[in-house]
Amino acid sequence: MTRKPHITLDLGPVAEPETAPAEPQAASFPAESAAHVPRDSADEPEEEEDTQKDKYLTFRIGTERYGIEIRNVTELIRVPPITPMPHLPSDIRGIISLRGEIVPVMDVRIRFGKESVPSTEKTCVIILTLNGRRMGLLVDLVEEVLGIPQDDIVPPPELTNLRNRFVQGVGRKGEQVILIINCMELVA
Repeated sequence: MTRKPHITLDLGPVAEPETAPAEPQAASFPAESAAHVPRDSADEPEEEEDTQKDKYLTFRIGTERYGIEIRNVTELIRVPPITPMPHLPSDIRGIISLRGEIVPVMDVRIRFGKESVPSTEKTCVIILTLNGRRMGLLVDLVEEVLGIPQDDIVPPPELTNLRNRFVQGVGRKGEQVILIINCMELVA
C-alpha cells in the first residue's frame, strides 16, 4: 500500500491589518523565514481520506484573490535575494538558493500581465513542487488555506474568444470569489 503525503501548513499568527478593515490579513513568518510543509512517506492504507482534497492556499495579487491546490505547495518563504539571469522570460525574476537547491522564481504579477511592484513585508514566495520540479511564485500576500468543495467551483466565464489558460475554475466561499489557478499551466 502506498501512503498519500500528509501536509500540515501552519501559517502562524495572523498580523492585524495596518489600514482599513477590508485590507487582507497576511500570514506572519518565523524569524528563520520559512514555513515548512512536511511530507510523510511511510505506508498507510489507501482507503484513508485524502486530507489535501479540496484545500487551496489563497493569495493576492493586487486586490484579486487566487487559490492553488495545497498538494502542490511545499513551503512559504520570505522574499530572499533573487539572482537575475540573462535571457529568461520577463516573468522569471531569477533564481534563489533554497537550502542549497537552485529554484527559479516567477513574478506572478508579471505572468498575469500586471506591472511589477516593489516587494513589501507581506510579499512572499510560495514554493511549489510539480512533476518533481520546484518553482517559486512571488505573490503580494499569502492569506490562508481554505476548504472549497468541488461543488462550489465552477468553470470560468467565457468573456472573450481567448481562454484564460491560468484559471481552471472560480471558487465560492460564502460571498468571496477565489480564482483557482491551474499550476501546470502557470509554470509551463
